[in-house]
Amino acid sequence: MKPARHQVLGAAQLALGLALLARPETVLAELAGPRAQPARRIARVLGSRLSVQGSAVALSGNPLVVDGGGAV
Repeated sequence: MKPARHQVLGAAQLALGLALLARPETVLAELAGPRAQPARRIARVLGSRLSVQGSAVALSGNPLVVDGGGAV
C-alpha cells in the first residue's frame, strides 16, 4: 500500500523538525553554510512547530489540515 502524499509530507516535516530540535547547529550549518551564525532558539522554535505540524499532517487525512499546514 502506497502512503498518501499528506503522510509523506508530514513525515518529512516531522523529520526536519526533530533534526532542528536535536541538532540545530548542524542543520543550520548545512542549510546556511559555515559562515552563518546559528540562532539556536529560533531553530528550536521552528523545529517544535514543524514537528507538531508534521505530525498533524501525517496523521490526518483531512485536506483542511494539510492546506492549513501549507498556509502556516
